[in-house]
Amino acid sequence: IYGNTLARMEDHELMTLIRDRDSIDAFDVLFGRYYPPAVSLAKAIIGDGEYAKDLAQDIFLKIWLNRSQMDPSKSIRSLILTSVRNASINYLKSRRTALISVVGDISEPQSNVTGEEILLTDRNSELERLVEEMPPMRKRVFVMSRRNGMDRESIAKELNISLRTVDKHLELALKSLRKN
Repeated sequence: IYGNTLARMEDHELMTLIRDRDSIDAFDVLFGRYYPPAVSLAKAIIGDGEYAKDLAQDIFLKIWLNRSQMDPSKSIRSLILTSVRNASINYLKSRRTALISVVGDISEPQSNVTGEEILLTDRNSELERLVEEMPPMRKRVFVMSRRNGMDRESIAKELNISLRTVDKHLELALKSLRKN
């Protein structure tokens, strides 16, 4: 009966119980209400369903850990969805930065020392071999991005594929390069 009563409560009532009484039951109702849309939003932005679930869970964990500072009069729905959107964008930015860093590390010379030049030449040869072994579309997306300096939107438009597909090809290409 208590759970059924909670399910009918407004968000601000649930937040009051969560903040003032540390009510796990009220939190469970809120989680059930907003976790699915949070995951859907994250997945729509980042394109990775598993990471979207993790990201949404992190947002709810932060809400629980910061429950004492929550203002029940503010829209918890807006807070959750805005947090998911911001975390998703930050994830994409960090992934892009890591991608650029990995490729930059592989292709930029360290110094003029002969031993390092030989090592760099070997690394570049290995990089070329790994790129050549990629599936055709992944290779094409990677080359357009890294060698030709095209942005994701331009690649998607030229190849007539979605941005998520471009991101996935780049993610898999870099994962393969890091692994090898």
